[in-house]
Amino acid sequence: MIRTILVLSLLGLSQAQEVSQVKTTGADGVWEGEPQQVSLGQCVTAGTLKPLSVTISIANDGTLIGDIDGFSTDARWRGRIVDQRIVFQVPRQSTCEEKEQRYSITLEGSIIEKAGMKQLMLSGVDEPCSQMRCRFQYNVTLTWKRAIEAKPK
Repeated sequence: MIRTILVLSLLGLSQAQEVSQVKTTGADGVWEGEPQQVSLGQCVTAGTLKPLSVTISIANDGTLIGDIDGFSTDARWRGRIVDQRIVFQVPRQSTCEEKEQRYSITLEGSIIEKAGMKQLMLSGVDEPCSQMRCRFQYNVTLTWKRAIEAKPK
């Protein structure tokens, strides 16, 4: 029940609207969407968040790999399926008080079906400059666009 309420609140849906849970094993494919960031601390965002195109594949060991279009493999998301939830470790970098740092955040969520479309809804907390009390709620809703194209042999 708690997960259903969480999904509904993230979508901004009333309980009367139909949202069905999709098996998380359907995570592979190309997903597109826009992230949102809301300040939870004393900092405001600098700049806008660009739309994302994420190609998610499933490795032989079951690990989820998310390659972000336009970024190197340094930005690769790594994840797994835990208790019917998708959990990704997402590499980040920030500059705080003129010091660059690399860190990662955890995004967690699930795949739902809304109006006949698969959506991957993920959220987590980003603390790019904890010493400055900077915290952001990071949410991203990605819509499944297509299967991964097979590479020619």
